[in-house]
Amino acid sequence: LLLWTTVAAALLAGWGLDALLAPARSLERRARAARGLAVGAGCAAALATLLVTFRASVRRFLLEQLDAGYDWVAATQQTQWFLGFCLAALLLAGAAWAARRQNGVALVLLAALALAQLAPMVATDELAALASPAPWVARLGESRSIVLVENTFPPWSPEVTMRGVETVVEGWREMRLDLEPATAALYGVTYPVAPDLDGIYSPLHALLLQNLAAFDWPARIRWLRLLGVSWLVGSGESETAPPLEKVAEESRLRWRSGLYRIPDPAPTVFWPREVLVAASPIAALGRTTALPDPLTIAVASRAVDHHPGGRVELLAAEDDRLRLGVESDGGLLVVQRAYFPLIEARLEDGRLLATQPVDLVLLGVEVPAGRHEIRIGTSQRPEAIAGALSLLVLVAAALFGWRWP
Repeated sequence: LLLWTTVAAALLAGWGLDALLAPARSLERRARAARGLAVGAGCAAALATLLVTFRASVRRFLLEQLDAGYDWVAATQQTQWFLGFCLAALLLAGAAWAARRQNGVALVLLAALALAQLAPMVATDELAALASPAPWVARLGESRSIVLVENTFPPWSPEVTMRGVETVVEGWREMRLDLEPATAALYGVTYPVAPDLDGIYSPLHALLLQNLAAFDWPARIRWLRLLGVSWLVGSGESETAPPLEKVAEESRLRWRSGLYRIPDPAPTVFWPREVLVAASPIAALGRTTALPDPLTIAVASRAVDHHPGGRVELLAAEDDRLRLGVESDGGLLVVQRAYFPLIEARLEDGRLLATQPVDLVLLGVEVPAGRHEIRIGTSQRPEAIAGALSLLVLVAAALFGWRWP
């Protein structure tokens, strides 16, 4: 969406600039465009004047209606609005002058000057401050799957008051110490219940995230164990602290931040003792939440001839591929990967194995009896289809382009 919006906006801007500067454009139409820009400049100047004239009312509006929170925040916002309208008035007035004289160079320079106001969005920091892992990374050991309570959505706990920071960089450094993904992910830290900001989770995972916010801590901890989460970072305040072993505590933007250990997280792959069946995702959510030990009993989406006592060995693991050694009498293998139809499992001879969602969100593989090597990875068919379609479009575009008069 952003790609096409950016491309379309650039094309429209170029088309408008060409139309404005076209030699064949009548003097009257150029004058009308210039007047429109001049009117816009006048409106921006009038708004800037109103901000100064009624500054007390504007400050109160920012505090009460736009939730500025603090008087100094409202004052900063008011100043930014004033400067923004002043700059807009100057830029529009300059554009009106350039349009009247058909000065394309001046129009382009004014557009570039307007983009200069985005410079504060590019925050920089000294590389040395981010070169080494945060201190808590060393405490995680080999198991580096965590959940950040303050980043959960919907939120698990009431918002904790934060102290103010002078710069964006200072805030980033503080959050980095709490194992924020931006830097901690570089050192192998994973986040199984991170917020779904891009819409890439399945509806099953979204259902779980919505309900984790409503569960009590014992139910959440059972789910976190099932998802293989080993650590939790949350507020150290007594009324919001989880009932877990606290390994470390430090002062952060959230006053006191704690690192907690989650006991007995599920391994990457495991063979349950028993398999139950749920008729729907809602039923699977309820049955899995109520399990006394989710690591010994799995909730499948369809019936499987499952035999207990299977042995599983993780032979190799990459980000999107697993190689497993399995010896069993047949049944359901549970894998610490989100279930997607795109994920497939194959035997050593290439035969495709059936997969299904297990415990609502995990990947279940239906394994035949015997000793097998199983490979789990992403199907290449969608990429092959997309590549073939791209080639067809390229050939069609070349043919039509070649024949175009």
